Amino acid sequence: MTDAEGHYRLGGIERDHEVHILISGDEKQPYIPMTVKLPKAEGVKPISIDVDLYKGVWVTGRVTDQSTKAGVPMSVNYLPLASNQFAAKVPVFRQGWAQPPCNTQTNADGTYRLIASPGPGVVAFHPPTASYPLGQGFDKLKSKDRMGNAATLLPGMVSPSWYTAAREIDADPDAVTEGVDFALDAGGCIHFTCTDPEGKAPGKVLVQGNKSGTGDSSETPFDSAEFDAIGFRTDENRMIIIKNPEHHLAAMQTVKLADAKDGKFTIRLQPAGYITGRLLNTQHDPIKGGMVRVDTYIPELKHSNRMDVAVLRSEPDGRFKLELPPDTALGILASTSPYGGRFKEVVLGIKVEPGQTKDLGDIELSEEMMK
Repeated sequence: MTDAEGHYRLGGIERDHEVHILISGDEKQPYIPMTVKLPKAEGVKPISIDVDLYKGVWVTGRVTDQSTKAGVPMSVNYLPLASNQFAAKVPVFRQGWAQPPCNTQTNADGTYRLIASPGPGVVAFHPPTASYPLGQGFDKLKSKDRMGNAATLLPGMVSPSWYTAAREIDADPDAVTEGVDFALDAGGCIHFTCTDPEGKAPGKVLVQGNKSGTGDSSETPFDSAEFDAIGFRTDENRMIIIKNPEHHLAAMQTVKLADAKDGKFTIRLQPAGYITGRLLNTQHDPIKGGMVRVDTYIPELKHSNRMDVAVLRSEPDGRFKLELPPDTALGILASTSPYGGRFKEVVLGIKVEPGQTKDLGDIELSEEMMK
């Protein structure tokens, strides 16, 4: 903490590393955080850096469920709009380095408080746990770009395909901006029942797409062959990927609320398909631990394509074997690195029949891909 006159002293800072210090106000002072890069130290003489802070304003509100009125756990982010001349002078907003308390979390009852710049901005909500339809409130934003994103100082930072909800504000420089609330619509729900090829329950399943959002490659395990997919928008056509590892069954299908009869939908799983191949470098030596990734390939879904149907690393001899949902167009990509990075498109739109195997043969990857 600085003293009453704003002086401070930091000791023990390493000399041979790039160091930044973060300065912000306390819980009573809405100063916008500043990040300052330290110059290189010379000898044992202390470095002296004076910092002028910009005074922001407090913004308060509450996030609730529209039906239950209960508070909802959310990440809450503030970003100034492109028209905000005050924010344009503040380095953290120009560089995208805004720190808490410009970003915060809701309390148990859904309330929050954060610091914003005076003038026009947007408060956006993103779910750390809860699953609600994306893009709520974006239709009421007055300042948007041609892609439908909020027209923020740094373009494309507040998108309806990432944030659950957003509200524009025009913060008074001399008062707390109160009541920036949002009541979230929980969206629609579909109850799914999975069967094996004979119409029987196959047992436990792993599911992608049971929650709202795009690009989520995580799988949710269920102890039975029934589950609920939540957070559907009325116009949403969502991809659902289901796997039954015990019997090597799988299915992938796009579904919308209108497809469900009385809120229920049945999916018949089929024997998984397989794709094999071998990763080689330009000297035709096997690549051990190269990454092979399977993406969905449904062009009409555009950005709603769900990534990473499967990911694995090649064996010491460079070979790999992928287990995939059958009768579905997929993209196969490969990288020389076990961590991914840059990928080469091996084949797009490939389909495998239930229980069948397609061999891609030798796939040559260049080390130049990693540069």
